[in-house]
Amino acid sequence: KNFVYFSPHLDKKNNIYAKPLRIDSNKDLHDPTAFEFFDTKIHGSYIGAASDGEKIYYGPYIQINEYGIPITDKSTILIYDTNKLFNDRNSWEYRSVSYGAYGGVGFNGTHIVFAPFCNSVSKENTAECGKIMFLDTNTQKISYSKISHGAYNGVIETDDALYLAPRVDNEGIRSDFIQIKNSIETFSPNIGLGGYWGGTYDGRYVYFSPYDSIPNSNVRNGEFLRYDTFQPFNNSDSWESISFSVCNLEPYTYLGG
Repeated sequence: KNFVYFSPHLDKKNNIYAKPLRIDSNKDLHDPTAFEFFDTKIHGSYIGAASDGEKIYYGPYIQINEYGIPITDKSTILIYDTNKLFNDRNSWEYRSVSYGAYGGVGFNGTHIVFAPFCNSVSKENTAECGKIMFLDTNTQKISYSKISHGAYNGVIETDDALYLAPRVDNEGIRSDFIQIKNSIETFSPNIGLGGYWGGTYDGRYVYFSPYDSIPNSNVRNGEFLRYDTFQPFNNSDSWESISFSVCNLEPYTYLGG
């Protein structure tokens, strides 16, 4: 299936409106027919998507109602069946869930995992929005982690695990790093104390992209961080960081890798 899929975030006017895009990689990039959009009619924003080999699952970040007011008590997962036409409404499933504000999606072989973004939800709902959501791709049953884990920007897929990239909350506190295999494991190394947004995997190391240190401020995270997957997750010796200052660079913001 020679397509690349993109998750819809903002339109050209910087408004939220969900129009997923895909590109046919068999066609010339300058060929207009290589690009397809689908208008979901949802006034919402999505961050990330994941595939189980048959379907594409888009992570809902925020939705607004007809009056432009954010909806905080529910959101809509978009699910596209790749065996069907992209721009046909019957190819899409709209799955309503109780919480919103997810900041990334990954597939671990059995479940689609949605990382909680959390910060955009009002403080009284923080405990709920910090829960990780799991969608069983066989039964389509949805479940949640037993406890709230905090706020995350992105899910990094590796050979045998998923890693959630932690962000910092409005008080400047970074969430723990998360590894998901058969269970959820958390760890906070004694380095890389700022916020991160996504990253990448090279077959051994997981790299986390530095993002914010304090949300809505000019204080930026100045450390690249990586974890050696050949070593124990919950050991600070398995983690390495390098500061931008070593490279004589100012801290910049990076999203993913």
